[in-house]
Amino acid sequence: NIISVTSQPSFLAINSLGHMFYTEFRDRSVKCVTYKIPSTFTKTQGWQPRGIHCCMNDDVLVTEFSDNLQHSRIARYDASGRCLNVIEFGEENAQHVPLFDNVLFICENKNGDIGVTERHKKRVIAVKKNGRKRFEYSGHIRSSSFTEFEFAGIGSDSRCNFVISDPKNYTLHVVDWQGKFLFYVLPGEIIAPMALCVDDEDRVWVTEARGTVRVLTYIDH
Repeated sequence: NIISVTSQPSFLAINSLGHMFYTEFRDRSVKCVTYKIPSTFTKTQGWQPRGIHCCMNDDVLVTEFSDNLQHSRIARYDASGRCLNVIEFGEENAQHVPLFDNVLFICENKNGDIGVTERHKKRVIAVKKNGRKRFEYSGHIRSSSFTEFEFAGIGSDSRCNFVISDPKNYTLHVVDWQGKFLFYVLPGEIIAPMALCVDDEDRVWVTEARGTVRVLTYIDH
């Protein structure tokens, strides 16, 4: 099916009802497509919407970049497009220090933890549902020949692990819900992987720079 849109879609996600959501950073909006017809789900005044994720309860998570290009935040919307809460700043003595710099991809695991990737700072940050930081992951050099990492897409499996694409090293990182490195998936064999998702059977669907989508099984049940 081909769906005509009026602006420039960037990231997309599909909820449990089969409705497709996508972000349009130029007009600061999130669109929802039902029956092939796009409609405005919400507008993000002062913020550029980027990555998007549909949760198991059909809430919608959006990574948003400030118009002044200073920092990012995470916004949670209910199924009607109403903003439920925003995760933006640190806690306690760092209340006015932004948690995120330039966030793109986002996902939520079965624990309710939210994982995001920051390509500029080359790190992954996971926060609890209440916004408190769970962990920060910057790669695992000791178990590989890699000396530098670049993180892009992120997803989560049935064990609450996070799966993260690394286009620089042609691999996927798998870390547990506490940020502990577990293993690499096909290091050096996945051509510049970017966006990814993990399905109900724990298969990871990952896009490659050569214009293909690979479907990989990486854990045993």
